[in-house]
Amino acid sequence: MHENMNEMNIVNSSERRQIIGKMPLIKYSLSMMGLFVLSVFIVYITPPILSKIFFLLLLFQFARSKNNFFWFAYFFIISQGPGYFFADLSITAEHRLPLYTIMSGFSFTPLDLFVILALAKAILKGKRIKLRFEKPLLLILGYITISFISSSIVFGSSIDLLAWNFRWLFYYSIIISFAYLINSKHEVYLFIFMFFPFIFLILFLQIYYVFSGIQVINLFTPGYRENIINFATRDVRPVMGGTLLIFFCFAFSIFLLENKDQLFPRTYLYLITASSFLSVFLSALRQFFVVFSFILAAYLIISKKKILSTIGITLIGSFLIVALIMLNILQQDFLIFSSWGRLHQVLYLLTGETRSLDASATGRIFSDIPIIFDAIKDSPIIGYGFSYTTMNNYNNNLGCLNTILMFGLFGFFIFIYFFYKLLKVIKFTGSRLKIENPFRIPLKLIFIIWAGILINYFTTFDYFSYYFENTFFIALILALTELFIRYAKNYEISNHVLNAKA
Repeated sequence: MHENMNEMNIVNSSERRQIIGKMPLIKYSLSMMGLFVLSVFIVYITPPILSKIFFLLLLFQFARSKNNFFWFAYFFIISQGPGYFFADLSITAEHRLPLYTIMSGFSFTPLDLFVILALAKAILKGKRIKLRFEKPLLLILGYITISFISSSIVFGSSIDLLAWNFRWLFYYSIIISFAYLINSKHEVYLFIFMFFPFIFLILFLQIYYVFSGIQVINLFTPGYRENIINFATRDVRPVMGGTLLIFFCFAFSIFLLENKDQLFPRTYLYLITASSFLSVFLSALRQFFVVFSFILAAYLIISKKKILSTIGITLIGSFLIVALIMLNILQQDFLIFSSWGRLHQVLYLLTGETRSLDASATGRIFSDIPIIFDAIKDSPIIGYGFSYTTMNNYNNNLGCLNTILMFGLFGFFIFIYFFYKLLKVIKFTGSRLKIENPFRIPLKLIFIIWAGILINYFTTFDYFSYYFENTFFIALILALTELFIRYAKNYEISNHVLNAKA
């Protein structure tokens, strides 16, 4: 109780000192967009040596800055490659994030250095808190350590392969660094808000590709992105660069619609929600279309302003589509036959009509899944850890099967236990909140967001391993879950104390 009171006092005093307003929102959003544009210029136009110096200066600025939320947002945006900028990390890439080589075989990108520096800063200067998911996280960490050692001995590995795996694992340290360095609601809301303008950048680049046939990133790095074909219709598919950034914006624009502080104009949040959904629709990403639809439908069921939100999102979404068609930027046939032509194949899958699926879906079902099952059956209990067998058979489009491949059924059940504890804590906390608690509905939405992530994970998309941009995303969602549970409980304690004094 004493610990909670101290946390409550710290948070409340911080909130009293910092009242979010339009000017900070505009200031930080413009600063973020400006820094992104400058980063594009430095990486793609200037000599590589300037790029190395530039990012070292940014890391130095983060080390001395009090606005930690700004730098977490910046490096997350860079990691997600919006519009495919900064996405090419191959050694042969002419324009890429710089590499800092410490010794042979040990090179770091600015993203890696940021994660290391953030953890060091959190330990030395951060406000330490006890994570509610600490025990199941430690259980997973312990099993991964055992798997790390045993797989290297039994199945063989290499320094390069172990370094790659340690890299994406280390990004989970963001759970600690973010939770330790960012405490006030003011900073968390600013952190979320700074992502929203990038929706318009990504959506614009998608629409421009459909309209002109040109992928803008290829103007900076010729030949980097090949045309992606919609196998259902043979049209081009404008798959967005920055999928998880879009997901984050979609989920938290809905989350903020239930914020009783009314920090952001509802019309703007409707625009972000509708634009995110349109981006996924144009991309014809079936798994994310299902997840977005699930989250939106669940939100409209539990929201106290479901009618207003339904009207707002529908009107703005319809306006965007009608405007694009009327201006001859997008063709109606493209939306109906190309985007929807691929998306509605989910219905074929649900009804078992696999003969009607396109080559992409049938290849996944009849080729990719049997391949990974053949690998799993030879080591079903403990998996292959960080070995070459995992590397050769890993497929990010097969979701939880990758976890079984890597950590076996035993490790997979530990993951299931973690998800169970995670959802249980969110549900239990939310059920004990009073009706007037402003975090009651938002916590339900966090539960729904996690449910959407797990639907995706158990069917098609692996958020949790092998790619650092995925683990960066999950680490942030876990940290935000921890913080919003803490805010909800602190509000209850604060009201209880005030009522007792009255």
